[in-house]
Amino acid sequence: MELLDLPIADIEIPSVRVTSHFPAELLEQFRLSVQTVGVVQPLQVLRDNGHFLLVDGLHRLQEAQARGDTKIPCVIANGSMRDALLQNLLTSGVRGRPKASEMRKVIGALGDEYGMDSVAIRKKTGLSQDYVERLMWVNRAHPYVQRALDEEEISVSHAAAIARIERHDVQERVLDACLTNRMNVDGLRHHIALVEEILANPAAADPTPAPLAPRLARCYGCRHDLPPEDLTMYSLCPSCHSALWASIRTPPQS
Repeated sequence: MELLDLPIADIEIPSVRVTSHFPAELLEQFRLSVQTVGVVQPLQVLRDNGHFLLVDGLHRLQEAQARGDTKIPCVIANGSMRDALLQNLLTSGVRGRPKASEMRKVIGALGDEYGMDSVAIRKKTGLSQDYVERLMWVNRAHPYVQRALDEEEISVSHAAAIARIERHDVQERVLDACLTNRMNVDGLRHHIALVEEILANPAAADPTPAPLAPRLARCYGCRHDLPPEDLTMYSLCPSCHSALWASIRTPPQS
């Protein structure tokens, strides 16, 4: 390793990386510090065939540029883009809170471009294998699920649970239910179990309804039960209505 003041213009920022995020008040204090005394702690940079890849120190680099500095102190080691991504993951949570959206993209690049699995990433970064695997699942999920995680509408655990559903159209519907009902992770998993049960046996979820028994009404004359449409209504004056009602109620003479 060596310590050098590198031209800021020579430092390349990888298109996929994790950046630590700070509360606004703390970030403002950091800006004032750099404006007053400049960058004190060197950036971490890798040299790759004449290219200088930024590993750690994006906020310091940006504030130095805003201050008008043309050079910035850097600790330089040799390494590739793969090494830069791995070291970026390793240092991402040291000073601030990294975003899961950025973590998943870096892990996706390590898997897709460099063939690294969760075990290899765990060994190089110290991240838990379970966390890495959950983000790998999310990288295969419906874009709506990825966007909900990136916008912090759901957690990594929510996104990974939905991502394990095989069909993307079902993932989309489950995500909608999760957001609408504000499900916690346990509630979401229970909902997913019910959905998967329905998918496995759709006939049980939508059985053929049993035929309805015919609707009947009782005739006040013969006392038989008949379909209502077979009964007839007559307009009767009060006297006739009373006489008819009396004849119905009077038992026949033996």
